[in-house]
Amino acid sequence: RNDNVLGIGVSSEAIYRHYIQGGHDFSETDGTEKLIKYVARVRDFTRANGLNFPVTISDVMDAYKYSANLYDAVDVVSANQFSQWETIPVEDGANTMFDRLIPIRAQAVKRGKPIMIMETGWSQAGQNPSILAASPESAARYLKDFLAFADEQNIQYYYFTSFNLAFGGETDFGLIEKNFGVFDEQRKIHPLLGATEVGPRPVAVRLWHNGKVIKVNGANTRNYGRVYLGEPNYGLTGHYDEEIWFYYAEKSMYKSKSSNQCLDTYVDGNGNDVLHVYKCDDNNTNQKWSF
Repeated sequence: RNDNVLGIGVSSEAIYRHYIQGGHDFSETDGTEKLIKYVARVRDFTRANGLNFPVTISDVMDAYKYSANLYDAVDVVSANQFSQWETIPVEDGANTMFDRLIPIRAQAVKRGKPIMIMETGWSQAGQNPSILAASPESAARYLKDFLAFADEQNIQYYYFTSFNLAFGGETDFGLIEKNFGVFDEQRKIHPLLGATEVGPRPVAVRLWHNGKVIKVNGANTRNYGRVYLGEPNYGLTGHYDEEIWFYYAEKSMYKSKSSNQCLDTYVDGNGNDVLHVYKCDDNNTNQKWSF
């Protein structure tokens, strides 16, 4: 026996293949219930043999979004997200991850289950109508954005994947799947990925005004993204995410934890200054602040 095994995944995207690719309705729970029984069998076996690592089901975000019965069955909510397949520019990759996590986080918190991103990445080559960019430059950009995002949101993850595959590039799809590696087939790191730097870690701050703090309504609220002044939270039961801002000193920017967007201002049609949050853009002068 050793401690090298950190957990067991009973399946990998089996729900995706059965329900989404197979065209079955998520209301038909026979597929997920079958997997849940496998999870119970594996957990019973490992516990009976003194092994207490987590047992889980690794699947796409929609599998957990539409299968509420999974949350009580797994020890860790293990979700995969490949924003590259959603026909978006790489600049929106981490933002799309945040959006997909919203309903999953809500369910996981209710059941006291931790969340782990089991697979995410960005291929460097290949073509597909669903993919806008698959290049070394886009892969490096996603890696940088995701690492910053995971740190801000305190999310554990496995990055997909260590090495390019040495086979499977005969089709367009195969070429995409082959080139997710941080290292190439010869075990040499891809230059742009190796040179990726996230930059200085931001400082978590509150923004005060007359004894109150600037807050942003987070996910699962009626006014998601609303900026307002409110009383600060205190104690162990406070909901702090809405009033935490990540200050990037080198950029002079403030990023809201609850919305994953940056503090921004603009002048409306009546000449009024409007304070709101908007998609972060290092080149947007409306997001540069000095207090």
